[in-house]
Amino acid sequence: MRIISAILFIVFLAACESEDSRIQRYTDIYYDIMVAKETYLDSALAAGAIDSIMKHYGYDISTFEKESYELFMKDRKNFTTIIDSVRKRAEAEMRAILSEKEKARDTTTVKE
Repeated sequence: MRIISAILFIVFLAACESEDSRIQRYTDIYYDIMVAKETYLDSALAAGAIDSIMKHYGYDISTFEKESYELFMKDRKNFTTIIDSVRKRAEAEMRAILSEKEKARDTTTVKE
């Protein structure tokens, strides 16, 4: 009986870890997509970058949509929290990049 309990416990832990890694992977992809959307003003360039990101992670548009739907249906509240968190992180990253560009531009401007 102990052996069966130990095996079930190990399987349970593996399932929890794989779900956590699945969510982490999803947030990484979504973050990269958000940054790409903000980085490229040209929508065709953004679309190309997004396709490359998805391929890098082993997705295409339909598999990413399916993954999004499955995570949403599994726990809607947690999914919304994850998406909001990733969006805020991406927005903060873009503000930091823009701030650095502003600083660089300010230091290269010649004052008369």
